[in-house]
Amino acid sequence: MSAEYKNTILVKHVMRKVSPVCESDTLRDVALYMIKEAAPVIAVVENEIVRGVIYIQDLIDPFIPDYFNYLSDFQFVKTFGYLDAEVFSGYFKGLFLAHDIMREQFDYVEPEDSILKAMFYMHRKNITGIVVIEDGKYKGIVSRFDLIGRLYGTDTD
Repeated sequence: MSAEYKNTILVKHVMRKVSPVCESDTLRDVALYMIKEAAPVIAVVENEIVRGVIYIQDLIDPFIPDYFNYLSDFQFVKTFGYLDAEVFSGYFKGLFLAHDIMREQFDYVEPEDSILKAMFYMHRKNITGIVVIEDGKYKGIVSRFDLIGRLYGTDTD
């Protein structure tokens, strides 16, 4: 490696190993696991193959009706009535599985990629994390917090 690239920070320097979930896991289980691991993205893996990914936002979307996209201001709303009761009743927690909301089309990075590539994808797609895959196999994740910790922290390799 030439001297000019000596300080290059690669994805493998910032990625974290976060165990994947299965397509049959409930959204409640996925959510609790993401919270426990502080992971904004999680891979859905079956037979060592990444089938899809779930972003933290994907766990919220099933509760938001499509027509909300057409409303520009919620300032006047104090309660959503029946919708509030339905969302917070716990009914949805076991209704959906990881398979139901996972994204089958997703960007990923490899361990030997520059962290700038990970930053680019996260910025361009407005996502808070990205999965790391090598030779078709899941390796871990990189989150914006991982990048910020490396860029502004005191860690050096």
